[in-house]
Amino acid sequence: MSEYYILAAQAAHGYPEGHHSIALLNMNAGCIRLLSTGERYGNAAMAEGLLTSALVVARQGGSPGAFRNAATFYAVQGYIDHARSIVKEGYDTAITQYEKTRAGPEPAWPGSRDMMVGYYWEMAQSMRRINATITAFTPRILLWALQPPVVGDTAESRMGMLGLDCYMELLWW
Repeated sequence: MSEYYILAAQAAHGYPEGHHSIALLNMNAGCIRLLSTGERYGNAAMAEGLLTSALVVARQGGSPGAFRNAATFYAVQGYIDHARSIVKEGYDTAITQYEKTRAGPEPAWPGSRDMMVGYYWEMAQSMRRINATITAFTPRILLWALQPPVVGDTAESRMGMLGLDCYMELLWW
């Protein structure tokens, strides 16, 4: 049902392919696919595709939260090198956007710059925490690489062991 609402929001707003908001919707839909317990919706390949689509937009100035979700996905699946490279890229992106926003002019809405500066700083710190978690749990994560991709309760359990979660950014539509 949640995925249905996300896809309905995408259609209702008529955003073009590659739009920043589509990336946020894809992040949410990817998390739902990863955490869904039912066979119909719990689909690791679909989750990976949606999270990868969100990363493409994040690399063009979209939300750094996409890096967090993708890194979480790969850590839970046991792909440690891929998770680490995404965390590094996400950290660099968040810091770049933090510095750019902090040095830039005040937007039309008073206080919105401070809000965005805080958001980018928190995303950068989140990437640091994920990196520390991956380092601390490397042996466990490497064992997961030997198992088939997981979704549902198993994915949620692994996220719990690592202290990570899927970061749902845009369910307020």
